[in-house]
Amino acid sequence: MSNYEFNPQVKKSIKDLLSSPKEVVITTHHKPDGDALGSSLGLLHILKALGHRVTVVVPSEFPSFLNWMNGSKEVIDFIRNPKAAKEHLSKAEVVFCLDFNDPSRVEKLQSDLMNVKVPMILIDHHLDPKKGFCDYQFSFPSIGSTAELLVHIMMDFGWDEHLNRDSAECLYTGIMTDTGSFRFNSVTDQTHLVIARLMKEGVRNDRIHELIYDTNSFIRTKFLGYTLSEKMQQIEAYNVIIFTASQSDMDRFNHEPGDLEGIVNFGLSIKKMKVAVLFSERDGLVKISFRSKGKFSVKFLILILMGFSSCGPSTTEKEKVAPQPTNSEELKESLIQQNRQLIAEEIEMIDAYVERHGLKLDTTSTGLRYKILEKTEGREVRLMKDVTLSYSASLLNGDLCYSSDTSGQLSFTIGQSNQPSGLQEGILKMKEGQKAIFIVPSYLGYGITGDELCIPGSSSILYKVKLEKVSQQ
Repeated sequence: MSNYEFNPQVKKSIKDLLSSPKEVVITTHHKPDGDALGSSLGLLHILKALGHRVTVVVPSEFPSFLNWMNGSKEVIDFIRNPKAAKEHLSKAEVVFCLDFNDPSRVEKLQSDLMNVKVPMILIDHHLDPKKGFCDYQFSFPSIGSTAELLVHIMMDFGWDEHLNRDSAECLYTGIMTDTGSFRFNSVTDQTHLVIARLMKEGVRNDRIHELIYDTNSFIRTKFLGYTLSEKMQQIEAYNVIIFTASQSDMDRFNHEPGDLEGIVNFGLSIKKMKVAVLFSERDGLVKISFRSKGKFSVKFLILILMGFSSCGPSTTEKEKVAPQPTNSEELKESLIQQNRQLIAEEIEMIDAYVERHGLKLDTTSTGLRYKILEKTEGREVRLMKDVTLSYSASLLNGDLCYSSDTSGQLSFTIGQSNQPSGLQEGILKMKEGQKAIFIVPSYLGYGITGDELCIPGSSSILYKVKLEKVSQQ
């Protein structure tokens, strides 16, 4: 049983729309991956079982390691067969758009897709869907894959009774590939409940894993080895791994769609690395793919991209190549400059927050904002002292991240703790029994990557604390 319940009006409208047999087209993004194709074929089987005539139209070819899925042979590739794709779109009575939320993601198919005058239904898990793109939207960025979202919809609509092994294998593939084989933090208890439901239909997880990951060609394996040994850079100060793949690299190794699938996961397997980015050149354009661990700051991604692009070679309109920074030190210096700009912007945001709330706070030389709320004659805090405090830690937008009310009082040793340096700096200004307010900027808090649990990267933290106890030693 899914814990997700969807808008009842939207649910009724779609059920009414599909109450009689319809001509349905399902489409997805350019260069479909496992989630895009798996969710599309999974939905195809369900809708066929409901009595509809269904066609999957993709904007371009998909990797060969996905062609074992039932229904993949009937998928229409717009690049290879534009006439058939256009014909099915022109006859469609309903169009489903899966695993993308902006029409630009279908590239050359966009014009034909946007010219259809029938109801369009979006099912997707990416951020910021384009407004007005589809008539009905199921947009849930908190869910790790479109395939998982689709199963929740099926269960809420009562369509899961039509699941069988074919549809379940397709949907399992989508979830497995988009969650890094279930190791990304987007995986929840609901994900595993969905997987359990699919496995009831006879899905063999070992078989699917082998079909996806153990079918590499010899030349693809050499390409991966070359990319890892020659085209990978580590920016240790920022916990970042960067890969590049130029068109000439891919031509050298007879690149096929999917050959770079999963390369960024190698970067995240390196100790302490938080972000892995792949810059790959395709058809004269540079595609950017990234993965991250924990809560991720979009500002940090922008910082990486700005830093990376600023130290690549200059190009002309006719000479677009994958960025190739001259060396790690040059890229590191560029990232430092961009980071300084982001810090300046964060300070402006803190200033605006302080003014908006009428706070009168002092500022230390490091940038910590603080106010001691009452005077006491309690024991002073010194380095190496053990302290215990009641506290709350919130983001400046009001979201509560941590509190002693829910997780108990916080105890640590000043100067020997992994607690944020800004918090420890503020505690050093207190005496036992005092209350205080601190605003800790991200560079004195959890930095550009966050704490991987609740606090996103590049986030200022508002602490409200009471120093309960200071050790005598």
